[in-house]
Amino acid sequence: MRLRDKVVLVTGVSGTVGDKIAANCLSEGAKVKGLIRNKEKIPLCDELGITPIIGDLTDKEAIKEALKDVNIVIHAAAYLGGDRTTAEESNIQGVQVLVDASISVGVERFVHISTVSVYGHFEGDVELDETSDLAYGHSEVYISTKCESERILQDAITSDLNV
Repeated sequence: MRLRDKVVLVTGVSGTVGDKIAANCLSEGAKVKGLIRNKEKIPLCDELGITPIIGDLTDKEAIKEALKDVNIVIHAAAYLGGDRTTAEESNIQGVQVLVDASISVGVERFVHISTVSVYGHFEGDVELDETSDLAYGHSEVYISTKCESERILQDAITSDLNV
């Protein structure tokens, strides 16, 4: 994927990998916007050299605004905790809002950072790929909500979103 002269929106900039993704995009010649939920993270964006965009994944208007002039979305935001309501808001509803808006504005590519946990937990060696069955209905909140976000992205492919 060529990034030079592209505008990339990275979600999850203040999380576990978003800052590294943003830095890599910059090094490849992209202009980067970072979606953050609050002003306290603006210094992180400044330090990275990216444009801070304040908004929440579930806020349709904020997402629509964040996607102005964006070519590529790299979605790395996720709620990792155990509160089901918060997890559903972020990992399911937020993903749906971001995907719908990305389709609406016609982004070139949508990259979804997920987890191997969507396939469940296994003992020993196991071979997995994108066609492996997901662990829908898993008892762990993170896993079950990330499975639903995977379903949203699979559905989006039929709407011509390049995922």
